[in-house]
Amino acid sequence: MKVYSDSRSDYILIRENHLRKANFKEGDYYDIEFEEGKIILIKKTLP
Repeated sequence: MKVYSDSRSDYILIRENHLRKANFKEGDYYDIEFEEGKIILIKKTLP
């Protein structure tokens, strides 16, 4: 999964094509955690 880090914050920006199943929009921010090299979506957060 491609993610785009915002160097100004601790949030990760995830592109729309990876969020379509979750009905989220490109540009939304999320708290994430890493597990065995995979990125797990946790919750939507404010930027």
